[in-house]
Amino acid sequence: MNITDPIFIIIALLLVSDTVAGFYFLLKTRTFVKNSSKARVSISGVEIEGKGKNARQKVSIKFRDQYGKEIFSHIYTALKPYKEGDSIDILYLKADSQKIKIDNWLSLYGVSAGAFSLVILVPVALMPVLLK
Repeated sequence: MNITDPIFIIIALLLVSDTVAGFYFLLKTRTFVKNSSKARVSISGVEIEGKGKNARQKVSIKFRDQYGKEIFSHIYTALKPYKEGDSIDILYLKADSQKIKIDNWLSLYGVSAGAFSLVILVPVALMPVLLK
């Protein structure tokens, strides 16, 4: 296989676009974190939406933002089972306290990490084909 083969070009374009997407999500998350405030909130309700592998939790929360305004919102998550009364750390955007993320590495950077891991895994998986 040489670099002019269509499959090689397609793989290269996919890896470049995946890298760009990874950087986009990383920069978007860093901007969110930089412009956010942290709060420890109590979960006021949990609903399961979907079934099987598509199931996710709708976690309802209530907190006061930096101006003392009471905010009622929810976060969707599939990472960890939560129950009513649990406390979690969140980040909310100072300019729009309805934009909320759970404050843990996987919730914040998981999409970027997934994109970057594909940049590594795809070439490794295709190495036998590429070296022929």
